[in-house]
Amino acid sequence: MAHSNTVLYQMLQFIPRYEFNRTVNAHNGDKRVRKLTCFGLLVCHLYAQLTRQVSLRDLTTTIRAKLGRLYYLGIRNFSRSTVAEANEKRSYKIFEGLFYLLYSRCREKSPRPNSDSGISYILLILLLLTFACLSLDGPSSERGKER
Repeated sequence: MAHSNTVLYQMLQFIPRYEFNRTVNAHNGDKRVRKLTCFGLLVCHLYAQLTRQVSLRDLTTTIRAKLGRLYYLGIRNFSRSTVAEANEKRSYKIFEGLFYLLYSRCREKSPRPNSDSGISYILLILLLLTFACLSLDGPSSERGKER
């Protein structure tokens, strides 16, 4: 049987795990965390983006269905409230640091502005769009007050 990597796995290959963990430790992101680490939350966000999940219920349902395949990434069984609490309590600076790290890597590999090749700029725009879509609408406490 032929081996093929998933799109999620290929996207995670671009994320430097050591530098991400260093950012997490600098902001105490995994302090007193039992189930869903910052990297696990990042995987959940990327998975939600790739599979076009629109709610936490959809996300947790599809991840539970694929739990055997995501186990190697450090994803364990968790509830919807765990993801909501992780989104609320984790600092945005962790993911902002990851964004600027990936942005700087794209800038290093991109050609100079006077070059004719625009492929790296397309990749940079796709990276920006991915992280823009991963951003939250606002704190969950503000959404709760609207009801």
